[in-house]
Amino acid sequence: MRKLLLVTMLFSLALSAAPAHIASANSRDFESVQTVDLTSGADFTGSELTNVTIDPIADGAITLGADPSYQSAAYAPYDYFGTFVSRPQALDQPVNYVELRYLTLEPAGTKIQVAVRGSVDGKSWGSWIDAPSESGITLTRPAAFLQYRVTLTAQDLNVRPTLLSLSSTTAIDTHSPVPATMQDDAKPALVLRLYATREGLVGARTSNGHTIQPNDRFVALPSNGALCRNGGDDYQVLISYKGRRAIAPVWDVGPWNTHDNYWDMERQVFQDLPLGLPEAQTAFFDGYNDGKDERGRTVMSPAAIDIADGTFIQDLGMVQSDWVDVTFLWTGNLPEKLEVAEPTASPVDPVPAIENNPDVAYFPQTGHNVGYEFLKYWQEHGGVQVFGLPLTDGVKVGSYSAQYFERARFEYHPELPEGQRVVLGKLGTILTANQDFQPASPVSDTESMRYFPETQHTLSNGFLRYWTQNNGEEIFGLPISEEMDFVNQSTGEHLVVQYFERARLEYHPGLKGTPFEVQLGLLGRELLQRKGWLK
Repeated sequence: MRKLLLVTMLFSLALSAAPAHIASANSRDFESVQTVDLTSGADFTGSELTNVTIDPIADGAITLGADPSYQSAAYAPYDYFGTFVSRPQALDQPVNYVELRYLTLEPAGTKIQVAVRGSVDGKSWGSWIDAPSESGITLTRPAAFLQYRVTLTAQDLNVRPTLLSLSSTTAIDTHSPVPATMQDDAKPALVLRLYATREGLVGARTSNGHTIQPNDRFVALPSNGALCRNGGDDYQVLISYKGRRAIAPVWDVGPWNTHDNYWDMERQVFQDLPLGLPEAQTAFFDGYNDGKDERGRTVMSPAAIDIADGTFIQDLGMVQSDWVDVTFLWTGNLPEKLEVAEPTASPVDPVPAIENNPDVAYFPQTGHNVGYEFLKYWQEHGGVQVFGLPLTDGVKVGSYSAQYFERARFEYHPELPEGQRVVLGKLGTILTANQDFQPASPVSDTESMRYFPETQHTLSNGFLRYWTQNNGEEIFGLPISEEMDFVNQSTGEHLVVQYFERARLEYHPGLKGTPFEVQLGLLGRELLQRKGWLK
């Protein structure tokens, strides 16, 4: 009770003081002052929580979570991290001045950082700007929407920090050099030639909480000013290398520095360096800062961007660190048509084994790695007998990381709860999109037959037993056809099959009495053949 009383008193102090602070500033002229409370009594729907908890009893206090897997070198010397990102806040009218006021509990060995960013339309965002409490920020462009990010870090999970309250005051500063209008200066996006290195680190956490997968596709830049949420793409770069191009989101912070936003006019640190010159590059070549990074380490390469393995190896065809051309897509206008060449290397081409990692298995039969969540799911749900061997390493399917197996496609959905993020692609539905399956008449369920009103199809006898014994709907989905005759084009074998959302069950009479009497069709292989990746 004593702790809750203290929290309530601190809330009251913060909220009563916020409007008076900006109104009392006599060195600037403000118009249309608007104050918004972002925690006390707030609706957190649409906010993004990564290893943090919100205490409704303490009126919206935000505390670092206790999951020990959320670690990133970008937050050193703090070992553990969590983030809270508010949903976009629409303003009454565009502003060019923001002031945040907040109260925190930061025991020794903990730290809280608050940042803000602005947008004209709620879709395209400027860089995140660190916002010390009670320090006003002049935006580089007027904003009609604002978003707030709170990063909580700790050296020991037994001692965790809490954000008690957060409020914002926004205004139009008529004396600012930034115009108080929404006029776009139509500047082109920034393009820089940078030295790029391979990220690797499969299995580690990125600075936004993503678990790095084999052949992942993202980049790291040395500042969290352009850090996307987990799975997000609001900050992307276009990388060009020897005639090949790839677009990737910014999901991590590094290399070398963690506060070197060299793509912004206003730099977090190293303010004496010009726009576009990475600190690590000039430290390496020119001895800037005695040849050291912001942590005092001797810079051993001019690297200013890290590229995850899938983008580095498969998309760009890189085999070692090298110079690349990077377009910072959020910094300005782009050509009407942005051409990105398809990679010449096929995802089915064999790749080297990832060695000395117990969470990754290499399959020399096909030359591909399977790791972490995908490997665990493969092992726990039937392995090679159910899914077959891997036909690719990690690939991109829409906005998700995926991996093709002979009989399935695994998809990784970071927005789902822990333990449920591996989902099987609906290959049965995809491969039969042009087929018209007639519905079955409803029947009463028996031990040997079941009717599915959701899809208007039945499932019976051996297929029903196999479906039930192998996690049914989770693995195969619901039936989308009845049993039907089928000819295997590769072998000429006549089979009885049935299609499901995620699979095709096949009855092989020549294997009657063996565990392979009922098998899954090779839908993963068939889809790759349709894509032209396999013959």
